Amino acid sequence: MSKGFVVIVLQISQISKLKAAIDEETQLRMELAQREQETRDPSEHTRIAFLIGKSDEKVQALAVLMLHFCAGLQHTQDQAEASKVTSHI
Repeated sequence: MSKGFVVIVLQISQISKLKAAIDEETQLRMELAQREQETRDPSEHTRIAFLIGKSDEKVQALAVLMLHFCAGLQHTQDQAEASKVTSHI
């Protein structure tokens, strides 16, 4: 098994984990938004609004990580392809 293949498999695994984390955080955010709409207590409303903001920040950070992993995966695949082409010449 080539090193490039192992790297690709590991990157795909990390991308899957990131997707699961984004999905989980998105679900939490939707639940918080529902609770925010239902609450009548101003202090609870403020607390939930703060948590929604934190959740949004987390999703954005995870999305940036996802972009980096996808870019790394693309780079690895490009390098593997270039290596194949070079070895056939």
